[in-house]
Amino acid sequence: MIYTSRFAINIRNFIVNHQHALSLFSSYYDLRLLKAAETR
Repeated sequence: MIYTSRFAINIRNFIVNHQHALSLFSSYYDLRLLKAAETR
């Protein structure tokens, strides 16, 4: 039971951190110029 709850907490943390990274990237939209661009 402890293993399952720890697994769920890890999944929740991953989702929250990922959403936070996306919101930071969206707030600094000018950084899109740093993305890899197509060369062809």
